[in-house]
Amino acid sequence: MMKANVYSSSQYVILDRAENGDAIVETPYIDEWIKAINSVPGRKSDATAKYWVIPGRKLAILVLCHALQDLPVVVKSPHLVEWFLELLQLHTGAEKDALQKLRDTLKMKGYTLRLKRPI
Repeated sequence: MMKANVYSSSQYVILDRAENGDAIVETPYIDEWIKAINSVPGRKSDATAKYWVIPGRKLAILVLCHALQDLPVVVKSPHLVEWFLELLQLHTGAEKDALQKLRDTLKMKGYTLRLKRPI
């Protein structure tokens, strides 16, 4: 079940790439979002710059993707996506809204939300 959006459409989690290959995560201070980021092992907070640094390791990025799956995300660095293709599964707020509208429409028409497995 998808949660209702309780954030402004202009609020996003922003992902960027540090020079050393780590991921930089910026977010407005929303308790739920902070908890999601704090679930990533090895993360470090930079209080002066107001962002988190996530180790540039596959496991940490997978956990980050899982933690951010229900949040609107903007990936600023194409290099970060090149290194970690898992980031392609994240969606912006507009994409999430469109997907939710599609789900609602399909549900109203009586369709199921099951996906067929590719052959």
